[in-house]
Amino acid sequence: MLIKKMYSKNFSTFGKIFEVEFSDHVTSIIGPNGSGKSQGCGLEHLMVSIEGMGVGKRFTGDRPRFIGQAGKSADCGVILKDTSTDALITINNHMTGAANNITIKSDKPDPIDESLLASLLNVSLMSSKFFSGLSSIEQTKALGIDTSTFDANIKRLKEEAKALRAQIAVYGDIQPGEPIEKIDIGALEIDKKLIAGKLNEIYIANKNENNRRRSMHFDKKELAQKEQSEKIEKARIALEEMRFENDLRQDNINTAKEYLDFFINHGYSGNELLGFINSMPQPQPVLAGQFDVPAIPSFPDPVLIDPEIPDGAELVAIDEKIKAANEQNTLAKEYEAEKKRFDEKTVKEKALDDNLTKQGEEVTARNFYMSGRKFGFDGLATNEDGELLLNDRPIKIPYYSTGQLIIIVAKLYASLNPLLKTIFIDDFDLLDDENQDKILDELKDFQIITMEVRKIKDRENMITLRECKVVIDEEEKGKSLI
Repeated sequence: MLIKKMYSKNFSTFGKIFEVEFSDHVTSIIGPNGSGKSQGCGLEHLMVSIEGMGVGKRFTGDRPRFIGQAGKSADCGVILKDTSTDALITINNHMTGAANNITIKSDKPDPIDESLLASLLNVSLMSSKFFSGLSSIEQTKALGIDTSTFDANIKRLKEEAKALRAQIAVYGDIQPGEPIEKIDIGALEIDKKLIAGKLNEIYIANKNENNRRRSMHFDKKELAQKEQSEKIEKARIALEEMRFENDLRQDNINTAKEYLDFFINHGYSGNELLGFINSMPQPQPVLAGQFDVPAIPSFPDPVLIDPEIPDGAELVAIDEKIKAANEQNTLAKEYEAEKKRFDEKTVKEKALDDNLTKQGEEVTARNFYMSGRKFGFDGLATNEDGELLLNDRPIKIPYYSTGQLIIIVAKLYASLNPLLKTIFIDDFDLLDDENQDKILDELKDFQIITMEVRKIKDRENMITLRECKVVIDEEEKGKSLI
């Protein structure tokens, strides 16, 4: 298909009727800035004509500005030529202040595939200037590329990988070393209780035996002391009695002597009385040792079990074992904690390896998806943000020159749309002759519509605009321009 004609009625400032017919190869629209090249003959006219076909809503909010002064509505249309059937298909947009009314008609009875027309009129790719002005993500969408699932997965995986790397870094260099077995301290504690119980039984038995021996010793000593006390008391009583008897005898003697002195003083003979006195019992002398009390026999201390507390070497040994077991269990606990961290780190490292593998798989899948779409270029790809790149560069100035962009975008358009290979080139006259010729040669299979401020050289179909009107110079008479 080709764009045969563009026309309008009461459209903007183009007057009641405006028509421009294009050649099959190159048509040059020449006119100063503001003359209406883009609005009346270019991509903007085309976009307004197909507004509402499902290929764009660019001018919906600005619709009233396209209605001229000659009425309350305007028409903007494009006529396509089907070169295989010579059918002319007219797409007309009847615009009012409230809505667009799109009609599609053909001068042939064959049915019109409106969805095909909508896909052909991909205005995003009909101008390199327009296409390069889109964001890289919008360019991707314009080409119908949808790597969003791959991109989202890759982005998610990269975020997960970043988080995993951060988590792995926290563990540092972990080397758990040789395993350390944990000792059952409970069993040792039971052994300790048994040993302590046995020692306690021996201690109680020793203590009871020593108490028995002490008690026997005390009883014997107490009995001896009691017997000695009784002997002392008997000796004391005997001494007292002997002293009393001696005192009594001495008193009797003293009394008799008094009588004797009385009788002698009174002239009596005292021989008989003296004999009587001499016959009286005399005080008994206290003999040495007569009243001595024998000493208490000595009682040696009882032979006791010593030490009463049995040897605790076995208990000390079991305590040492428990202490060593606690120390080993502390090391075992530290080993287990380190081993746990090591295992956690290993799991996260495995997760990171799996993540990187999945990233590679997603990149491969995205590349496979892109390789399955023929765009006429090697190196066309999207990054993880869904931005379109060609050889890792955005399809924009300054990454590519104006001439390169024209050819790149045209080939991209042709790869998607081989049925309608029409492109619009703005500011074509800014390119030098060599680049112009190169572009026209590269795109010889395209229908080309150039927009130029000044005429550089004559071409097969040149249309001059002045103030939104077509101007026909004398030298252009005879040519079918409109």
